[in-house]
Amino acid sequence: MSNTVALDKTINKNKNRSVAKPSVQTINFGKYVDVFRQLLILNEKNDLATTLKNIQELMGFSEKIFSSGAVSETFLYFCLHGASTAWVLQCELNMPEATVYRALKRLRAIGVLVPALKV
Repeated sequence: MSNTVALDKTINKNKNRSVAKPSVQTINFGKYVDVFRQLLILNEKNDLATTLKNIQELMGFSEKIFSSGAVSETFLYFCLHGASTAWVLQCELNMPEATVYRALKRLRAIGVLVPALKV
């Protein structure tokens, strides 16, 4: 049984979930997601070396924000690809299962991700 996770809170209509709802004072990460997505998309027209350099810089910056390489890599994956399951993240990012679930838990805790669909 997999959970699909999305960056957009409007997708999740089930308000009776067990994850704590972020308070009104929490930062809206939508703007940051859009900025990261635009920065990642800009690299499509560059050559491979420039693209890799830019992505490495974004990884370094997002690691400082999230204080974890796995969490920042997962966040950047969501910025680029949208919703995903833990299994897809495991395969695409080449991460252990426990690491993926820890990263998802951390992103949900700070209000960046919400469950989009429970199967």
